[in-house]
Amino acid sequence: MTRSILAALVVLAAACGSGSSIATSRTPITDPIPMIETPAQPARPVDAVIAVEPAPVDTPAEPDPSQVKADLLAVEMAAYETARPVFEKYCVSCHSKGQKGAKAKTLEHFEITTYPFKGHHAEEVGASVRKSLGIDGGKPTMPKNKPGIVQGAELAAIAGWAAAFDAAHAGGAHEGRDRGDHDHHAVKQAEPTRKPIARPAKPAATTRIDIAVTRAGFEPKNVTVARGKPVILRFERVFERTCGTEVVMVVDGKKIVKDLPLNTPVELAITFGTPGVVKYACAMDMIRGTVTVQ
Repeated sequence: MTRSILAALVVLAAACGSGSSIATSRTPITDPIPMIETPAQPARPVDAVIAVEPAPVDTPAEPDPSQVKADLLAVEMAAYETARPVFEKYCVSCHSKGQKGAKAKTLEHFEITTYPFKGHHAEEVGASVRKSLGIDGGKPTMPKNKPGIVQGAELAAIAGWAAAFDAAHAGGAHEGRDRGDHDHHAVKQAEPTRKPIARPAKPAATTRIDIAVTRAGFEPKNVTVARGKPVILRFERVFERTCGTEVVMVVDGKKIVKDLPLNTPVELAITFGTPGVVKYACAMDMIRGTVTVQ
């Protein structure tokens, strides 16, 4: 009995040992689809700012002043050639040398014998012509005996020339231009005022002094003359809206009153006998000037 039990224990032990050997020698099961891990990439900034140099900007070269003036003169001359037949048709008879109606005073005022025009209105001739022909909307006063006859294409040609003349003058293209023998005082085209220079008209015993009535009043406001020497005070009103439509003064006890029509020279021949200061003014005494007698 005892032997039977021992034999059974031996068989049981052998069976347990065999099972343990199978378990330890079993091959592990591998993944049929291997997974390959991708190495992590460094994070990229979302709002990366890239510095960009601004593109260089070309600065335009300054225009050549002499070329600008030359271009302005070229435009003016082209406009004059267009307007020239109109000037010859309506203005030559009174404002050109050798013509029947060309009086000395008229030529002194405005002469178109050659171009550039001459006379003491030479530098403001664009504005003067526009005004006299009514281009600016006023009542025309020229041509003589037929004011307002210049119309349509003829008037447009004159207006185009006047605009080109003013542009050239404002651009400095007329600097050094000869204004002829009748240029009594310089006039700035951009301003309606003028600054006459007191000087003799010619080497003679009589001194001529130009006095203009402008937006600013009498210019120059003060002049000096020699006592006992004849002098001509030449007044001209070049500005319309002013009270200086006449000049009033008292010389050696004598009152002098003279009307000053627009753009018409008025001469007063006077010999001042008493040294001192003589006042001249408009009739309302709102604008005035003085004559110093030495």
